Amino acid sequence: MEEKANIPNQPWFVEFSRNFLTRTVVREQRTENRPAKAMASLPPLHSDPFDRLLIAQAMSEPLHLITTDERLKPYSELVVLV
Repeated sequence: MEEKANIPNQPWFVEFSRNFLTRTVVREQRTENRPAKAMASLPPLHSDPFDRLLIAQAMSEPLHLITTDERLKPYSELVVLV
């Protein structure tokens, strides 16, 4: 299994988060049926089911999905790489 980076402890992430949160209203999102159904129609570019659910929810709302995972970018212009 691929080891994930410990992103929250990275200085660039702390700075990005502070800047982003001071300019943006962040709200909690509930997962509903619409994103779960949209997940089934996603192309098989990525096999992680949780990542696929996040992508489907971002596309359904629409919301930006902020990630460091370059494999998610081909799904949508709503995927923002940092």
